[in-house]
Amino acid sequence: MTRLPLAALIALLAPAAALACPVAADLALGVRIDFDDDTTEYYVALRDDLVRLERRYDGEPEAMMDLAHGVYVLTSMEIYDGTPDIGTRITTAYPGGLTELTPPVAGQRWAADTVVTGSDGPYAEQVTVAWGEPIEVRIGACTYAAIEGIIAYVGDEQVFEGITYLPDLGLGYVSWFEDAQGRESYTALGIAAGS
Repeated sequence: MTRLPLAALIALLAPAAALACPVAADLALGVRIDFDDDTTEYYVALRDDLVRLERRYDGEPEAMMDLAHGVYVLTSMEIYDGTPDIGTRITTAYPGGLTELTPPVAGQRWAADTVVTGSDGPYAEQVTVAWGEPIEVRIGACTYAAIEGIIAYVGDEQVFEGITYLPDLGLGYVSWFEDAQGRESYTALGIAAGS
């Protein structure tokens, strides 16, 4: 029987581990999704019901958000020269707080009157959420169960986001965005554990 040295065995297994599709446990250290518009999103669990998202364009950080259940925006802030800009911080307060928000479920629909606070002070915004039926999505070489949904934000403006939620990871990403200027679509090209 031939025995491989431990270093050789690790070297053989490392490429396979690097290509493994992320699972829920990977969210503790981070999951990266690359998009067709040269953005990359990094998701990291802050706790079971809260995920931090950092969005980078061409490798440069441009924004960060804290998302309840990896989907619902609680805070957002722009990043300049690698530093979060407190002056751009926006918070969204939901009735009942974070405890009232639940992870997306297929067929679920709900609406809430929220209070959004930014540098111009607070304003009211209605958030309406509609989740569709379960589907499968492919991101690079990985296939996941998913739920597609629409989140509408209606205040001074109307904004709609198409969200693809990955229940097995506990996060959702924006697959399209629509406002008064038009609609933009985003395709997830690859997904990996780590940053």
